[in-house]
Amino acid sequence: MILTAAETRDALHALQRGRRTRRLHDVDWIEVAYKAYIAAIVSLGTLFTSAAIVGDSSLGQDTLHQLRNDGPTVIGLVVAVGIALGLRSGSRGGPLALEPADVNYVLLAPADRAVVLRASAYRQLRGVGLAGLVGGALAGLLTVQRIPAATNGDVAWWILAGIVTGGATVFAVWGSALIASGRRWGRVIVGLIGAVLVAWSLVDVFAGTITSPASMLGAVALWPLVVRPIAIVGVVLALAVPVVGLLGIGGTSIEAAERRSGLVGALRFAATIQDLRTVIVLHRQLAQERSRPKAWLRLPAGKPLGHACWRRDWQGILRWPLSRVGRVAALGAVAGLCAYGTWRGTTPLVIVAGIALFIAALDAIEPLAQEVDHPDRAQGVPVERGDLYVRHLAVPVAVMAIAGLIGLAAAAVLDPAPGLLLVGAMTIVPVAFAAAAAAAFAVVLGAPSVGSGLTLSFPEAATIGLILRQVFPPFLAALAIAPVIAAREAVHQHGDPIAIAALAAVPSLVIAAAVVAFLRTRKSVVF
Repeated sequence: MILTAAETRDALHALQRGRRTRRLHDVDWIEVAYKAYIAAIVSLGTLFTSAAIVGDSSLGQDTLHQLRNDGPTVIGLVVAVGIALGLRSGSRGGPLALEPADVNYVLLAPADRAVVLRASAYRQLRGVGLAGLVGGALAGLLTVQRIPAATNGDVAWWILAGIVTGGATVFAVWGSALIASGRRWGRVIVGLIGAVLVAWSLVDVFAGTITSPASMLGAVALWPLVVRPIAIVGVVLALAVPVVGLLGIGGTSIEAAERRSGLVGALRFAATIQDLRTVIVLHRQLAQERSRPKAWLRLPAGKPLGHACWRRDWQGILRWPLSRVGRVAALGAVAGLCAYGTWRGTTPLVIVAGIALFIAALDAIEPLAQEVDHPDRAQGVPVERGDLYVRHLAVPVAVMAIAGLIGLAAAAVLDPAPGLLLVGAMTIVPVAFAAAAAAAFAVVLGAPSVGSGLTLSFPEAATIGLILRQVFPPFLAALAIAPVIAAREAVHQHGDPIAIAALAAVPSLVIAAAVVAFLRTRKSVVF
């Protein structure tokens, strides 16, 4: 006998009440209030500090005209890429991450599966929607700081436009994943739909039209600047996507849900103990990334001795799956576009560029990470462990240099000025070296030790130390973009941007060299 929808709903409510009672029994409400208090202070401080940093200069009339005409299509392209990624996640069992008990008992019970999954989807939707609304409000506030002659009323309208755009975008991305999961679309169908959406948005970008649903949604973000009634159609379509996904949620595969549940549980535990390498490995398993059985290119026969790390690392890079190649290239393009935005006056984009470079470097540093994951392999090699780690940095630096060239090409599409390209070319080497060193530092350092000297001698400083461990690698990658900021200010002050950019590249190179020296001090191999 299968329970009806109403009976299933009543049973779920009873289970949730019992689970909530058990969880709340061990909750320290003073600690929860303290965490909320700290989170509110940090969030508000970040919000208004970022707004103050961005607001130091207004957009020129030419840039404002370009934003008015091309902004909706560019934002729409970003939305289309997000929807394509959401479809890809849905084909692998996302976006829901159920608890193992729900998968093993509730979904296999004689109950309405759609009601069970829909209850979990509603809980996840609250968090997803909150992130989109807050992110959209922040984007609107940061944008209005660059708009000339903005009034107090303009600020409210820009924030409202950001909230609507951010919320509708995350709902569309989340709903697309739900549709692909509920209807069990395969990779081919998902890839075709995503390619069509992205190609449609690209046509809008180059043709200067607003025909794709993503471009229509992008027009909402600039509603205070120019009113386009067609933007309402984009919002309606975006909000309709999660509704369609919720209606067909009952077709989600139990096998995919079980696999995803186990991996997400392990991923949360690894993130809790700050084990970055385990997080990366589990994320690849969650995305079903597997190395190619055949390399993209075959390396020519090499010498029997010497250059072993160089050759072996390239052999691993050439077996990357297409998704990883595309991810590194896309992150390189994002870093280049953010660096160009920094050049045009939006200074906080340097943080986004640093994060993108660091994430790309985590993929590029894979040969060194494999050496760290299998320390027994180096036991038979007469090389110090630190020297071996340093030798594995050559190929990641080369890969990040290629990613930097992709970012420079993306910036050149927007502005092919020789001075800008020269400054960008000067930053490629510092960016590649600093990003690879930052990723190597994060991987080699590993998870924090419970009985470390800092914890035992200065327990009060343990929290600060843990924060610095997480913040330092992206900071080092972002510091490599400093030549762009220095060259921009030199142009404003009628100075020599090339000389100033070269001087500004020194700190990141020095810190990256110190990181390399740190890697050389790792424990020696025991023969």
